Amino acid sequence: MSNMGDGTSVISNKKFKSNNSNKNDVKNYYNGYTPEVHPKTLIEELSFKNDIKSPEWFYDNFIKKRKPAKIILDSDTTTKYKAEEDLKKIINMLQINNILETLTGNTDEYNCDEPLLQVEKAVAGGFGSGERRLKMSFSDFYHKVTGDTDESLYLTTQYLEDDPDLLLKKEMKEEKEEEYSDYEETEEEDVLFPQGSDAGSFNLNDLHDDFEEIEAAAEEEEEEEEEEKEKEEKEEKEEIGIFLKDGPLTPDECLTRVEELYQRPLTKLCNDNKTDKYIPLNLEFITPMLIPQQINLWMGSTRSKSKNNNEAGLSDDFFDKYLNTELFNSRSGLGKHVPGTGISSGLHHDHADNIYIAIEGRKRFTLYSPKDATNMYTVGDIKEIYSSGIINYENNKNAPTWNNLNSDGSIREDAACYLDNNRNNENKNLDPPSFSKIPPVMLHLDEIHNNKTRQQLLKTGLVYWPKFFSCNKIEVTLKPGELLYLPTGWFHEVTSFGDIHIAVNYWFFPPNISSSEPATQATLYSDDLRHDFERTKASLEWYNKHVNK
Repeated sequence: MSNMGDGTSVISNKKFKSNNSNKNDVKNYYNGYTPEVHPKTLIEELSFKNDIKSPEWFYDNFIKKRKPAKIILDSDTTTKYKAEEDLKKIINMLQINNILETLTGNTDEYNCDEPLLQVEKAVAGGFGSGERRLKMSFSDFYHKVTGDTDESLYLTTQYLEDDPDLLLKKEMKEEKEEEYSDYEETEEEDVLFPQGSDAGSFNLNDLHDDFEEIEAAAEEEEEEEEEEKEKEEKEEKEEIGIFLKDGPLTPDECLTRVEELYQRPLTKLCNDNKTDKYIPLNLEFITPMLIPQQINLWMGSTRSKSKNNNEAGLSDDFFDKYLNTELFNSRSGLGKHVPGTGISSGLHHDHADNIYIAIEGRKRFTLYSPKDATNMYTVGDIKEIYSSGIINYENNKNAPTWNNLNSDGSIREDAACYLDNNRNNENKNLDPPSFSKIPPVMLHLDEIHNNKTRQQLLKTGLVYWPKFFSCNKIEVTLKPGELLYLPTGWFHEVTSFGDIHIAVNYWFFPPNISSSEPATQATLYSDDLRHDFERTKASLEWYNKHVNK
């Protein structure tokens, strides 16, 4: 390897542009846990029965220290803690044999009343890209991923600003308006009596009356539509008798808050009166002091990869052919492909604390501390890293719609659309700023068996992302019934294995870990965030009483 003096390095007589996008002057205030063993550190494993003494103990030893942990449920059917009982219920009702009936009430039939969902299709060997999502009901999705299909599909977070139902209604309305506009233009261009026609048999007075009747009917229909619209708007703004410090709640606000918290298709599982099919608002013996932000369902299939390759998955030859410079630099080059039969999320970080519950399949997490954030070669340019692990980005061409984040974790409005997908970006091929540009195969070079291929990949990686290879990582595999606690800002690449993989996760607002007082919501969060959560809890109460009966 030689240096050309202009930031360009040469390998095998080919030029590669070095990636110098990560600044050295980034303010990194993170002082939490960081893996100390190179290259890999083992994660600490806990069980409810033997290790977790109390919520306060878990907070002091893991949440406050920003330290990931693997939690294992005891196989014994008798449970010591309600949180463990709740977790076992969640896992049971969302297993592949039960999930369709749990979420739709049906086992074989399609439910036409189901809301539409946003579903990802695998791109370049993985999920989490900025590609446009497919729209379908959960029943449709379920039958696709469990049927004899060659597609790799993935159900992830659902955001209201991209609600497929609303988008579909908008498209239908636009089509209807366009058709009406075309009709009006045609009507104006039409000649009532073409040359040579016999108009003598028509009574022009009667014809005039007919036109007046048509116009009157159209005006009446328009007035009715306007009245219905005004009625709906009035109902949305109508107070529902719940008055809080920040003002009264409306039905529209309640519905929005509930669907933001219990993401589709889990919304119907928010009623604690339905004890057999219910996902609790919090996990009482692990995170009772944290404020939940979202509860999500993750479900997908990896069948196309295992069908199109041998049982061992992608071979060394696959990666060897992509070492060509042009292919390597293209979006369709190495992509998110990983050795073997798994399918990757890509390396990225979230903006919230995470409790991840594996239900079906196997998940391998590869983790890197926020201390190494500037070595992750993110799509966005990092501005600063707060002590909690929250990572803030510059608003520029690499993140044109990014808004600044606060150190207290107030990201509800600022970053919600970026937790999953940069959908408003003009460049639809640009991943969110929190994603790394490093292909996932670089995290798993030890699985490349051909020494020549492995060394060539490493050699190339050292040109593009030299600082990455000095980072220490944690690698942890989750089987069904196992959990991962992952603090905000920890970079992670998730490889999913198995024809069907299902998981549920809780995202929590990152707490104020600098507080020396006992851990409660009052000491860990700002007044504004706690008052906002009170509105969400009141919305849940109203929703379960009036909607989700």
